[in-house]
Amino acid sequence: MNIHTNLTYQDLTANLHIACMLGDESRVKHLLSIGAHRNAENDSGTSALGLADFLHRVEIVKLLLHDINIKEAGWYELLKAIRMDRATVVRALLEMGVKEELVEDDGFFRSALVLACCVSDMRVLGALVKYGPGVDVWAIKDILIQCAVAAENLEVVGGIHDLVRDERKPQSGISIVC
Repeated sequence: MNIHTNLTYQDLTANLHIACMLGDESRVKHLLSIGAHRNAENDSGTSALGLADFLHRVEIVKLLLHDINIKEAGWYELLKAIRMDRATVVRALLEMGVKEELVEDDGFFRSALVLACCVSDMRVLGALVKYGPGVDVWAIKDILIQCAVAAENLEVVGGIHDLVRDERKPQSGISIVC
């Protein structure tokens, strides 16, 4: 690796942002190992984690979150990602093991869905539904819609209807009429 180990904090931050933009996993690993931090912000106020989320770089996000103890802090990090409207971080956390933790507590998962309906967009709710432990949205659509309406999150209301419609489509593409 051609990166000096005595870089300033600003240099580490800038290099980490560049590595995230390029999707350079080995460079991200190296920079993290020499002291770069996922939440360090560049001059425009964007963190490396926020940038990787925006660019939908799931594997880079996983590298940036490598030090999180999923059993102890995974749920907290998931709620934080939902609140910050970071769909790629939500997906990465679910794939890193939070999904298995949520299987054990269906109530918490449903609470995460409600939170997403209130404060996030459809990308976050969609990530929870697609990569989470599994949920029949049609079975809880009324409460999700009520929460989204109460929060004046009308984009999510329409998205919930779309999710329900997609769930109800025949999976095989072949419909049998009796």
